[in-house]
Parts: sequence; C-alpha cells; structure tokens
Amino acid sequence: MIVVDGIEMRTAAQWAKKHRAILKRQLGKGVCRIWNTPGGLVGAEFYSVEQTRPYNKRELQRARKARRDLEKTRKERLSCRCCGEYFGQYAKWELNDDKLCDFCERPHTAWQWLYHKHCAPKKGEIPAGKYPKYRDYDTGKWDESKKMWYYYSAEQVTKVPDEQFEKLKELYIKTFGGWEEIDLEHTAYDGHKWW
Repeated sequence: MIVVDGIEMRTAAQWAKKHRAILKRQLGKGVCRIWNTPGGLVGAEFYSVEQTRPYNKRELQRARKARRDLEKTRKERLSCRCCGEYFGQYAKWELNDDKLCDFCERPHTAWQWLYHKHCAPKKGEIPAGKYPKYRDYDTGKWDESKKMWYYYSAEQVTKVPDEQFEKLKELYIKTFGGWEEIDLEHTAYDGHKWW
C-alpha cells in the first residue's frame, strides 16, 4: 500500500484480499511505482478505492473456496515432506526446494532416523556404505573412520507409529545396548536396520 495525496492506494492483489476487483475501464490507469531490490528493479501499479468495485457473488464464492483450499493444505505445505515436522511461518527458511528440513536432506543411519525423527527405513531399501570423516579435536585434523557405516536417504525412510518406535527402540537396546549414548568405537552397530 502507498499513500498519494492522502489517498490510500493498493495493488490489484492487495485489493483482492479485501474482496475488491479493479474496474475494467481503470486497468492500466493506476499509479506506477518502481523500486530497486537486491534482485533488480521491481514495479507495481496501485489503484485507489474509487477505481475498484466489490466482488460479485460468484467472485466472492471463488475467493472463499480458494481460501479454504489453501487452509486445508497449509500444514502439508509448511512441513518437511519426509519427517512431517511443521515449521509454520519459518518454512521458507527451514525447508529447501525439495521441501526437506536440514536433517532430512542428508543421509543418516537407521538409528539416527529413528532416534531423531521417528522414521525407519522401508522394507527392501539398501543403504549406501561409506567411511565417514570426523574431526579429531586433539590434532585439529579430519580423520576417516576405519569402520564402514551405512546410511539411508530421506526417500528410503518413512514415519513410524509410536508403538512401533518403542518396539524398535527396545530391540536396539537389547541387541546393542545404550540408546541415549553410543560408544561408536566399540559398538557392533554399523548403520543397518537391526530388525
């Protein structure tokens, strides 16, 4: 919105939010403003309330239906498509172009997926093996692990219900011991599914 000679003026999109349409004979007769942004020059045309009309019944129904449809998909649009974590107004900063959060865009072991996101590898999925690098804080250098670890991507996992999560957690503790802390140097676990 801008104010010109004490008159509030809005773009067509801003008037649409107030359920008003630009009169056909007034299209192109608004006040044009251009400003500089980091992405380059941007311009818009602004109209006064006299250059608009209220929505008719059909336009109003269409606008309300579009609003309802948008509300129905809000949670899905603003959540990570892998783990389902809802980010709300922060989604544009927290989700990448593939609608994945920072955690889900990288591969992890089956334990990491279950522990952090309550996700488990799907049946028949084959993990990718690699020797991860870790920082040795004594020397300040990056060393490569001598043990191969296996990682699953976001496409290979799915959310699990709470009861299945508890069963898998108990099975892990029974098989490898520890849940909160794991001795990576001496554990028999290597990143695969343990069930």
